[in-house]
Amino acid sequence: VATANGTVAINLALCAAGLKEGDEVIVPSFTYVASVAAIVTAGGVPVMVDCDETVGLMDPAAVEAAITDKSKFIMAVHLYGHPVDMDRITDIAARRGLLVIEDAAE
Repeated sequence: VATANGTVAINLALCAAGLKEGDEVIVPSFTYVASVAAIVTAGGVPVMVDCDETVGLMDPAAVEAAITDKSKFIMAVHLYGHPVDMDRITDIAARRGLLVIEDAAE
């Protein structure tokens, strides 16, 4: 599937994965606005979490602490050539029954 840009691609991924109006999507506080715009336009509610102090990526401990009954997705945003700790993120998602969407468009 081809899209016009990364924002549309993330929006499409969220919709295809079953995001429903009001579902929470955990996203890092340090990201490009398009990550959050894709969540909002798909009907989701962005839940910002703190980032680690070394490279500014989402802190897995903050992700775990932010999970509520309304949480459905974790959006891992890889920035400036630095990957998010996906082993920890996917472990959290598996244990808590959440889906992971990766944003590598930055």
